[in-house]
Amino acid sequence: MAAMDDRAARMSIAAEALRSAVERGAPYGAELAAVKSAGADDAALKALAPFAADGVPSVPALAHELQTLTPALLQASGAAPRPSTFLSRLEVHAQKLVRVTPINAPSSDDPPALAARSNADAARGDLAAARAEIARLPEPARALAEPWVEKVQAREAAIAAGRGIAAAALAALGKPPQP
Repeated sequence: MAAMDDRAARMSIAAEALRSAVERGAPYGAELAAVKSAGADDAALKALAPFAADGVPSVPALAHELQTLTPALLQASGAAPRPSTFLSRLEVHAQKLVRVTPINAPSSDDPPALAARSNADAARGDLAAARAEIARLPEPARALAEPWVEKVQAREAAIAAGRGIAAAALAALGKPPQP
């Protein structure tokens, strides 16, 4: 009976350490090994394994990655201007300086507006909204953004798995010992 209590306590401590490391974005190889040896759920462990060595990517890192990817997304969607003469390049740059939009105007669904909103969402930490905006881009741009989207989804799955393992360990700790 004491061995069961001890095992549940050890699992709870290891699971909480894992959850904390995952949410901080710190590497968590040792914590993952501890909960694995304590018998954590295999499905949750699979979601955590890809980031164990380096930690889950932070929201600012993912936002920066999306911002870096944006010019290629715009080019893939056909929205990136391809000026060839000096005057056409000057016109494109001038259009970027000032854009007048009425206050009550509906939001635009053109690729530059979608990309701008996805970047703004990611910068605010709302990766789900950024993914939703990316999903509305034309197919070539979506295909180009797919690795970023998969990384965001894997990050969310790892965080959810860390929290799930910690919650299950805490619930097991609260159960009365079995005779």
